[in-house]
Amino acid sequence: MSFVPPDGAFELMRYRIKSKTKVTPPIYCQSQMMTEAGSDVARCTITVGLKHSSSIVTPNKSKSVTVEDVVVTVPFPKAIKTATLTANVGTVAYDESSKVAKWTIGNMSAALGKAPQMSGKVILAGARLEESPPIGMEWKVPVSSISGIAIASLQLTNEQYKPYKGVRTITRSGRFQVRMS
Repeated sequence: MSFVPPDGAFELMRYRIKSKTKVTPPIYCQSQMMTEAGSDVARCTITVGLKHSSSIVTPNKSKSVTVEDVVVTVPFPKAIKTATLTANVGTVAYDESSKVAKWTIGNMSAALGKAPQMSGKVILAGARLEESPPIGMEWKVPVSSISGIAIASLQLTNEQYKPYKGVRTITRSGRFQVRMS
């Protein structure tokens, strides 16, 4: 590969992995919504945690993976009047007009100790919930890649200075959805 770099920081390359490649995410999401019998109240619980094994490649295999900027988005169906949600880690914001809950967890690592959990009550407009909302998740894992592509060396020709090998890799979630049960 040969290129002429611009001044300052820049992005050299982006790539995508074909859908045939089996990618296992570094986090999991378990969800449950149970309607109380004969009531217009449902209880919602969502738990997010780190998986012990994933397809993410890091340079230091002995270190645990740190997942950053974790955000969980729950677009509730229109059959919901309102929701009262709380979380043991991070913050939850529920928008009454769009019926969307956004749970910002932040950083997750094995040192966190407890699995982040969001729970609460949901008031239904009708007698029962017809559909399960798709839960959207976003995250990023710094200094990692799914493909295992790594920069082994960097050589400059026709230059007098020694370059700093300032290559940064990051894995982002893209579109990731989980169905609530």
